[in-house]
Amino acid sequence: MIKKSWSGPVLSAFLVVLLFACAKIDTTTIGTDLIPEVDNVHTFDTVLTVSASNYIVKDSTRLEYRDAHVVGGIDNDPQFGTTKSSMFFEVKPSSFPATLVSDSAKGTNAGLDSAVLILNFLGYHGDSAQPVNFKLYETSTNILRDSAVRPSYDIYGKAGDGGQLAASSRLLGQKTMAANRFRDTVYIKRGTKDSVYSTAVNQLRIPLTPEIANYFFKQDTVMYKNDSAFREHFKGFALVPEGPTNTIFYFNAYDAKIEFFYRQRAGGDKVDTTSASMFTFNYSNCGHAIAFNRNYSAASMNNFMAQTPGDETPEVYIQTTPGTAAAITLHGLSDFAKQNRIIHRADLQATELAPASPSYIMPPVALYLDILQDKSKNIYKGIPYDLSPFEKYYCYPSSINFGYYGAFPTKFKSTSTGDSLHIYKFNITRYVQSVVTRGEDQYEFRLSSPFYFFYENCANTTTAYPTQVFMYQYNNSTLNPIGRGRVRLAGGNHPNQELKMKVRIVYSKL
Repeated sequence: MIKKSWSGPVLSAFLVVLLFACAKIDTTTIGTDLIPEVDNVHTFDTVLTVSASNYIVKDSTRLEYRDAHVVGGIDNDPQFGTTKSSMFFEVKPSSFPATLVSDSAKGTNAGLDSAVLILNFLGYHGDSAQPVNFKLYETSTNILRDSAVRPSYDIYGKAGDGGQLAASSRLLGQKTMAANRFRDTVYIKRGTKDSVYSTAVNQLRIPLTPEIANYFFKQDTVMYKNDSAFREHFKGFALVPEGPTNTIFYFNAYDAKIEFFYRQRAGGDKVDTTSASMFTFNYSNCGHAIAFNRNYSAASMNNFMAQTPGDETPEVYIQTTPGTAAAITLHGLSDFAKQNRIIHRADLQATELAPASPSYIMPPVALYLDILQDKSKNIYKGIPYDLSPFEKYYCYPSSINFGYYGAFPTKFKSTSTGDSLHIYKFNITRYVQSVVTRGEDQYEFRLSSPFYFFYENCANTTTAYPTQVFMYQYNNSTLNPIGRGRVRLAGGNHPNQELKMKVRIVYSKL
C-alpha cells in the first residue's frame, strides 16, 4: 500500500554454534499462551545463532501499467548510496483517425489557449518539503507497448531487445513541486477571465510549452491518421527529476492525460472557452516504463558486503526492490533435533541497529523471509508450513496470514542503546518442528524487501503475467512500492547481544 506520508545471492557456509541458554520459564515475552497447561510439563526457551551475508539482488522486475510509477531520487543516503528514477509513457487520442476539434467549431478567434499534462499523485518516500524540478522531454526512441506475456521493459528502462530508454533534448514543459504541496487545492479556470470551473488535489500539472501544445492541436491529418503515424511524429514523454532531490514520487501511468484549453465557435460570432482531455493513456496501445537506478559506489554498506563465501557480517542491509537482500544460515538446529522436543514457538528476529538516518528515509513497510530450495539452480520457495498454515506451504499463497507469519515491524525501546527501534519477527515454528521431529531438509533463508518475487516451481493464478511472479501484497495492496525504504539490521555476529539476529525457540521436553 502506498501511503501518503511516506515515504544470485552470495551463499555462505558457517561454523555451527549453539548457545545453550535453556532454563525453566516463569514468564516470557513470547506469550503465556505458549506455555502448555499440562501438569509436570516444563517449558524452556533457547536461542539459536544465525549468520548472514549481504548481496545486491540481480533484479529484472517489471511494471504493469497499473503499478505505481516512480520519479525522483535520493541523493543523501550515505549508508545505501544514491537513487534516481525517470518515467516514460505515452498519451494519445482515444481512437484514429482522430479529430480534436470539429470543423463546425472553428472560426474567427477560435484556437488553443494552453495545454496541461496531468499525472495523478499516489504518494512519496523521503523529504516531503524539498521542492523537486520535474522536466518533461520527448523520449529519444519509441516506448514499446506491453506484450501479452509480460511488460516490454524492466525497471532499469531496458527493453527486451536490449534497448535503453532515454530522454531527448526537446524540452516540453516543467514544474517544481514538493511532496507536501500535492494536498493543496488547485483552482482551475478555462481562460484568464473565466471563473473557476473545477478544482483538483494530488495532481502533477505540467503546462506544455506553446510549441508542443500547438503541435498537437493543429490537427495534422497525416499525424492523426492512425496509431503508427502518430508514433512516427511523436515518440512519447519522459518525466525526469533534475537537480538535487531526496524524494521519490509515485504516479499513476494509466490515467495520465493532456487537457487542452481552447476557444471554439458557439454559434454566430460567439466564442466559448472550453477544455477537453483529448489525449489519454490506453493500455492497449500506449507504452510505459521507468528507468530506476541505484549507485552504491560511495555507500558505507560496501564495508559489509560478503567478499568471499563464508564471510558473515555484523550488519545486514536490506533495501526494497531493486536493492539488497541477505542470505541467512541457522546454526545448531541439527544438534537440537537429536533430543525429543515439542516446539511451541520459533521466531527469526531481526532488529534495527539505529533509527533511520536521514530520518525521512523510512524502513520498508514489510520484510519477507523465504528459503533457497535448490542452491545449484538458484530456486526459491516459501517457508514450509509457516507461510500460510492453510494453503500450499511451498508456494506464495493468495493471501499470507500475516497475523501468524509476521513481516511487519514493531517498535520497542532498546535497553542497551535507549533508542526506539524496529524489530521484525518471522514465525517459523512448523518449519523448525518438521526439521526436529521428522528430519526434513534444512534450508538457507533469504531476507528481503520485495516488490514481487519469482517462484519457478509455482503457478500464480491471480495475476496475468508471468505465471510464476507473486506480488507481495496485503489486502490486495502492494506492500513495498519500488524503491520505498531500507533498513540496517544487526547481523548474527553483532556484538550487541540484545540486537543481534537470532532464532528464539520456546519448547518442551518429551
